[in-house]
Amino acid sequence: MVEQLAQALDNYAGVIESDLGLDVRLMPGGGASGGLGAGLYALLRAMTS
Repeated sequence: MVEQLAQALDNYAGVIESDLGLDVRLMPGGGASGGLGAGLYALLRAMTS
């Protein structure tokens, strides 16, 4: 199940990159459990601290 989740989040990051031109995989807090932070940053331009 963990592997499926990792693949799904990688796919999510790929969609964000192709649609918005942002690679959230490289942003601080965007990896591992940072799916929410990466989404807020990409879709709402929320700032990271």
